[in-house]
Amino acid sequence: MVVIHRYSEDGRLLWTGHYKNGKMDGRWRFWAENGELETESFYTDDHGDVTNYGPDGSIQTRGSMDKLVRVGLWTELYPSGRKRMQGNFVAGKQHGLWHHWTDEDNPRQASVTFEHGEQLP
Repeated sequence: MVVIHRYSEDGRLLWTGHYKNGKMDGRWRFWAENGELETESFYTDDHGDVTNYGPDGSIQTRGSMDKLVRVGLWTELYPSGRKRMQGNFVAGKQHGLWHHWTDEDNPRQASVTFEHGEQLP
């Protein structure tokens, strides 16, 4: 296993990750300019479960990546943890029925359908 660290010109750690047999494997972490954890993912053979964090440390989005392309179910959350949006990606493009909850305090669901990244009428 090879561990890789990437630093900014001023010496801040930007990201760190692991490769095994030439593929992303294990924990990967990315930090924002302010030093806060921005993304954490866990990979096996280039497929990973990804969590992105907001500036306040709350989970912003969760989903899966395959060779750095979004796949499968992704969920975006309000800072409170309530769902804001949820749907599937196929080959990095929104596909199928996506649900949107329009207001964190008074949730109402709206749905939109996508086909290979294009919103259908």
